[in-house]
Amino acid sequence: FVLTRTGSEGRLVGEALRELAVPHAFYKQDGLFETPEAADVRDLLMAIEAPGDRSRRFRAWLSPFFDVPLVSLPDLSELASHHPLVERLEEWPELALRRENERLFTALADDSGLVRRLLESRHERELTNYLHLFEILLALAQGGARLPDLIVELSAYIAGERLPPGEDAGVQRLESDRAAVQIMTMHKSKGLEADVVYVFGGFSSGPPRTTEPVVYHEKGQRVLH
Repeated sequence: FVLTRTGSEGRLVGEALRELAVPHAFYKQDGLFETPEAADVRDLLMAIEAPGDRSRRFRAWLSPFFDVPLVSLPDLSELASHHPLVERLEEWPELALRRENERLFTALADDSGLVRRLLESRHERELTNYLHLFEILLALAQGGARLPDLIVELSAYIAGERLPPGEDAGVQRLESDRAAVQIMTMHKSKGLEADVVYVFGGFSSGPPRTTEPVVYHEKGQRVLH
């Protein structure tokens, strides 16, 4: 285990391990609807609802579902209807209108290239969140919710006004069941055991004054206890 005081410290650990290609996973991390992935999905659904809206279209294109660089946006103001970016964004509203929900969410994950890009870049945490969000929205859609309803519900979840049913509705799922370093807050570690436990941060009563990790040294050397 790597134990941290806060979730933000855990993300620092995850980024460091990713750079070193060390398999890792976040254990019962809260805040699914506070993640950038939740905002990305909402932006995409809003663009699908109104693909002709320039602002919504641009926000969707900037998301990982299209992965358009920000510097390229000015060149995309006036695109022909047969342009791939426009075609894809206009195909999905048809699926939503026909309520082909499973096909729609599969297309958002696979046809967009999202799954391939995130796996290639080893962003399994983000991919797991996207798929979890789609599963929640699909359940709502199968319960009768239409696209505008999904946007309203997801916006309410993001705003913290309510959560989907279920005890762990807002908990981010474990992104992998393979052997991996488990990153968790000290609070989540209660009752658990591991052969090796590292404590990262947690030595101060409040957030550090800088964005750099806080470490402890004795005589210029890091200390192992």
